[in-house]
Amino acid sequence: MSTETAPEASAAPQPAAAWSGKAVIGFACAVIALVTPAPFSLIAAVLAISSAVLSRRDLRTDLELRGTALSLFAFLLGSAVLLFGLIPAIPAVLPFLLRF
Repeated sequence: MSTETAPEASAAPQPAAAWSGKAVIGFACAVIALVTPAPFSLIAAVLAISSAVLSRRDLRTDLELRGTALSLFAFLLGSAVLLFGLIPAIPAVLPFLLRF
């Protein structure tokens, strides 16, 4: 009979990896940009793109952070909202640009 016992596994749960706050803010701004009317959606889209770019930098330097998909989604959705929001303004601005 052996009195040796197996090593006990630690009962304490491992802490979950932290989310990037900038990625979460970028995702929220992208969703807000999608559902708000034109002038506010363009502002929210710019905020979503800028916070997504900043969060991508943080995510590359700190590998423990989570939120890569949120950051990518915020950048793509913010860019799409900004692009489709500015397309109607192109015909109004184009004559002034071609004059120079």
